[in-house]
Amino acid sequence: MLTKLLPERIARLLMRMGTDFSASQYGAVVFKGLVDVDQDALGPTPANWQEMDPEKMVEFGFICSLLHGAVPSKPVEYFAQRKGGGLMHAIIPDMNMAYSQTGSGSKTELFVHTEDAFLFNAADFLSFLFLRNDEQVPSMLYSIRSHGKPGHMMAPLFRPIFKCPKDANYSQEEAAGEGANASILYGNPETPFIRFDAAEQIFNEDAGQSPEALQYLKTFWHEARGLIYDGFVPEAGDLIFVNNHLCAHGRERFRGGALKNENGPPRALVTQADAA
Repeated sequence: MLTKLLPERIARLLMRMGTDFSASQYGAVVFKGLVDVDQDALGPTPANWQEMDPEKMVEFGFICSLLHGAVPSKPVEYFAQRKGGGLMHAIIPDMNMAYSQTGSGSKTELFVHTEDAFLFNAADFLSFLFLRNDEQVPSMLYSIRSHGKPGHMMAPLFRPIFKCPKDANYSQEEAAGEGANASILYGNPETPFIRFDAAEQIFNEDAGQSPEALQYLKTFWHEARGLIYDGFVPEAGDLIFVNNHLCAHGRERFRGGALKNENGPPRALVTQADAA
């Protein structure tokens, strides 16, 4: 593999992003055409992450590591519940999870969420490196900064009254019994951080939200929904770098695994790296 160096311009941008939590910081940056992706060498998208050849991900993981290394954050951790653990994950559509609110889902909109919102020590930063997007599926970004200065409507979101169940990467039994409450917004009241998962906190009937908390969430979601940016259609080699405390992410539905039976292998593949 050829040695790849991180350009100084990109390093400076990421260093600033890692320390800028101001009202003007959206919390995400898009790098267009950051790397070249050889589609022939990459080969067909496997049916699921277990069938992935990890050797094909090494170079992309190294590139993501360079980016994360430029950003001040907590020490790196790994999450055992996600695709066997590790720092980098292949996000591949899986027919068996097509309707799930996970990276393996495809046949339903993946609602915007901060990664691992149910964790109190979730990753600070995420990078999404797109290896192919033949279906031209739009990605979605939503920043808490898009609301401007938090107003009266958002004041209740600072209260620790909200449930956030574990996502579908866990079995139903593993996800049951989560009793901890937390706030949606936290930190500086003028420029807060966010911990939010629309699918699990609003649309999961088993979330256990109190009527009061659910009403606050629905009011918030009514406004937030209109502030989602969905105008970006990633191409192979594009990368999105996200501050997981400021900016939630999601994507539109796509056919994904259905193509395996109709027109050859599924054609959507992303690598995700996390830094906590």
